[in-house]
Amino acid sequence: MVGQKMARKAAGVILQMIREGKIAGRAVLLAGQPGTGKTAIAMGLAQALGPDTPFTSMAGSEIYSLEMSKTEALTQAIRKSIGIRIKEESEIIEGEVVEVVIERAVGTGGARVGRLTLKTTDMETNYDMGTKMIDSLLKEKVQAGDVITIDKATGKINKLGRSFARARDYDATGHQARFVQCPEGELQKRKEVVHTVTLHEVDVINSRTHGFLALFSGDTGEIKSEIREQINSKVAEWREEGKAEMIPGVLFIDEAHMLDIECFSFLNRALEQETAPIVMMATNRGITRIRGTNYKSPHGIPLDLLDRMIIVPTTPYSQQELKEILNIRCEEEDCQMSGDALTVLTRVATETSLRYAIQLITTASLVAKRRKATEVHCEDVNGKSNQIEKGHTMTRFKTILVTGGAGYIGSHCVVDLLEAGYEVVAIDNFANAVGGDQGSPALQRAEQITGKTITFYKADLLDKPQINDIFDKHEVDCVIHFAALKAVGESMQQPLLYYQNNLLGMLNLLEVMRSHNCYQMVFSSSCTVYGEPEHLPITETHPTGKITNVYGRTKYFIEEMLKDLSAAEKRWNIISLRYFNPVGAHPSGLIGEDPTKEFTNLMPFMAQVALGKKPVLTVFGNDYNTPDGTGIRDYIHVMDLANGHVAALKLLNDNQVGLKVYNLGTGKGVSVKELVDVFERVTDTKIPLQYVSRRLGDITAMWADATLARDELGWTTKYTIEEMCTDFWRWQTMNPDGYPKNTKTTVIIANGNS
Repeated sequence: MVGQKMARKAAGVILQMIREGKIAGRAVLLAGQPGTGKTAIAMGLAQALGPDTPFTSMAGSEIYSLEMSKTEALTQAIRKSIGIRIKEESEIIEGEVVEVVIERAVGTGGARVGRLTLKTTDMETNYDMGTKMIDSLLKEKVQAGDVITIDKATGKINKLGRSFARARDYDATGHQARFVQCPEGELQKRKEVVHTVTLHEVDVINSRTHGFLALFSGDTGEIKSEIREQINSKVAEWREEGKAEMIPGVLFIDEAHMLDIECFSFLNRALEQETAPIVMMATNRGITRIRGTNYKSPHGIPLDLLDRMIIVPTTPYSQQELKEILNIRCEEEDCQMSGDALTVLTRVATETSLRYAIQLITTASLVAKRRKATEVHCEDVNGKSNQIEKGHTMTRFKTILVTGGAGYIGSHCVVDLLEAGYEVVAIDNFANAVGGDQGSPALQRAEQITGKTITFYKADLLDKPQINDIFDKHEVDCVIHFAALKAVGESMQQPLLYYQNNLLGMLNLLEVMRSHNCYQMVFSSSCTVYGEPEHLPITETHPTGKITNVYGRTKYFIEEMLKDLSAAEKRWNIISLRYFNPVGAHPSGLIGEDPTKEFTNLMPFMAQVALGKKPVLTVFGNDYNTPDGTGIRDYIHVMDLANGHVAALKLLNDNQVGLKVYNLGTGKGVSVKELVDVFERVTDTKIPLQYVSRRLGDITAMWADATLARDELGWTTKYTIEEMCTDFWRWQTMNPDGYPKNTKTTVIIANGNS
């Protein structure tokens, strides 16, 4: 094996624990990026364990079948990984054949009878044989001079070889001829035989009349629990009598994140059983959703199961290690590759992936053979790489510039972008986010969640040279534009500030994008462009422009600007996402809306009151024309919102859309009072309310029709209103005072100083 020294050392410790029987009933998790040798380490461990220790390998997706339940598939895999070493004493006859006489007795109807003479160095005996024994002798082609053993219980005959005394019987013998000494002592002996089988093999044999045939066909089907209980009782009895011993093996589950919550629950209980094997899992996921739920956790595995695991991380290979791996692969494929070509192939592996580079070896070799060359050169690798490049870049990661990336929505979107495989460059001036010259704590935690790095610049869109400098340093493929002042009430008091910041900032950004040939953008718009709705739910065709606040007008003016721009210059490819009311926080509780910043969203206020940091929740208006008198909004989880931006990027990557507009919402209206009631219920707190008069610009009710986003983006919401409250409460209780204010992270000032 190449590289991964720390992971291999950890596997060596685990191997020693397995041999000493100190790890049974525990689990091991191999976690790392794709192509870092997780499966190779597991297979190496299997080879080191030897043939007696059962090793079962399966993928997480193998358990899903219409013919067998998930728990049955896991049970069979677990029992395949548990061996039984059964000791059995048998009586055998061992000796050298002196004479074999076979004849047909008169008056027996043609039945054959015979006599077998066996000897050792100490004695000689004659045995009368029946028809079955004669057939066995003829089948094994036993003749005088052979040394054989006969099992008295089964009648099985085994040829050990020919006696040295008969070595000169023939002038020539084949290579398969084996000569052995004539046995010593008694002809009849007692011999201990050890059989090693798995519990699953015993289950199959006992599950039906001809169950042993299923071992070869693989058609085992569901096995009744009563049969397994009987087998467990019998095995326990054999262990007490000293006839058998258990061999805990290894169950290796690759792509463990493909298991669902039911499988994890089953494995959690199975690990507690006395006869449990060592369960090894491998995954290439970071913080991801647990299949079958809407909750996210490290590696997509529930936390209670993670607590039982020994986690062995794997790290990306260095350039030298990649080169060595590719060189070994070339030898295996009998491909002669020059040093320069190997260097080029290593560079391809670094820029793309090791798997992709390995696939190029055979194709580059075929290109070399077409030009009658015995060795692969640089042009063969480069040529084949370029021919396949177009198809490969369809899935290659893009560099995304996120403006306002340290803010509430921006930081959550950055997490989703990183988990989707994009490279992220984030900028923020901290008008709406926590941070400063020391960096962004939200983005530091985003790096912690994903295990990936973020390039961050403290920059302001009003400073056009700063933005131009950032585009000079990075080949930006697409921009997600969040940066804007967003407080509705403040916008009515300081309209000039909002027009200058939001509109001029957008103009600067568009001009810099055009000068760097970047024409793809996802714009963070707002449902405020609709104003007071004429009908509900609100579709994308609903009239816009009748806006009740300055913040909404800035979004409306920008949309009109983008409409004119995309009509005049067909190169522009823009999606405007009109989302409704974002709430919630990342399920990990690491990032969320900081309560120490100036905010106008409802949920941070509720959480502060629930924590006792604020005395009362102020509700603006209880005289709306709604069932409970409070305003109705479409509350959407911030992670659903972030996922909508990733879905928009995929559409832009594959299509030229000009300008498209989509609503992002749940399609359900929830009043302020209803949201407070849900928050109180899921957090078990009490929130005192104080009703005051309406704010200027507030709307009675609005909720989205997100059908278009579902049909064209393939996007739907996953989180319920209860989960929105639960996730935000987790963030608030873990961070009652928001982000730490003096956290140092890597921050790059746009003029190049860091």
